Amino acid sequence: ILGSKLWPNPNDGNFRLEVKLSEQADISVMLYSLQNNAKLFFESYHGFDKYEIPFRFNDLITGVYLVIIRAGKEQQSIKFVIRK
Repeated sequence: ILGSKLWPNPNDGNFRLEVKLSEQADISVMLYSLQNNAKLFFESYHGFDKYEIPFRFNDLITGVYLVIIRAGKEQQSIKFVIRK
């Protein structure tokens, strides 16, 4: 994983995640609430070396959340804030 970013941060539940890889690879993306450690989202994406993924979570409450990105044996995480 060359890099990842999530914007805007803070946001209202609508945000974008960008992941850049050194080569084409599958990734998995997980979203957790840090308020109660609940897994809220899991999805796999396939076949690219750059991903830009839009998210719309209109039902999430104000708080701190964590996105975990996995590609092969690599992992990155990004904390972000939702403000309503």
